[in-house]
Amino acid sequence: MDNMQQSLDWLLRSLAGQLSPSEISALEIPVEELKDKYQQYIDALGDRCKLLDTALVQSQGVQDALDGLVQWINQSEDKFKLNLRPASLIKERLQEQVREHRGLLADLESHRASLDSVTVAAQDLMTSASNARLARKIEQKLQDVISRFEKLLDKAVKRGDFLDETLAQLSKFLDESSVLEQELSALQEQIDSRDLSMLPAEILAQKTQEMMRIKEQMRPMYEAV
Repeated sequence: MDNMQQSLDWLLRSLAGQLSPSEISALEIPVEELKDKYQQYIDALGDRCKLLDTALVQSQGVQDALDGLVQWINQSEDKFKLNLRPASLIKERLQEQVREHRGLLADLESHRASLDSVTVAAQDLMTSASNARLARKIEQKLQDVISRFEKLLDKAVKRGDFLDETLAQLSKFLDESSVLEQELSALQEQIDSRDLSMLPAEILAQKTQEMMRIKEQMRPMYEAV
């Protein structure tokens, strides 16, 4: 999906000024429709996972459900640590990092319903349990899972914000660099032109002044880059 959007952006940039608004819309609308359908699929899949998790919690004992959540949170923490590498400055690799992290965030959110269900079931069990030792054990394990989940989710959200911001800044940098490179190439072609050296001194001076003016106009752009 990201590659499709990237291809569309590249096509629109390469045809800039050659397409009418209706032609641009004809290219953009199908991509937006596919993105909407893809998001609907992801949302439906997430809802299905929540339903399955809830049904699983209801069919298993509280202790088994807690053990399952402990195993899952262990795997999620390991996955987060594995993905916690420096953000790449190569756009394609950074986009892959963003996709991987969004998958982790989606997995965390999809397990929230089962965590809530286990919490309610465990609290009911602790209230009615005749075995005080078992109740304390369940309470301790439940508090540990909830605490680890909240900490991991908080770190994952912050990491996601960081990756998204880095990708946005990198994309902006690459776009501005591309424009600057084109402007500098055009200016260099004028400087290297054989016709320029054959102009009368007065016209040559005017051309030189014009190129200096263009250079100064471009200064904020390349200083920002």
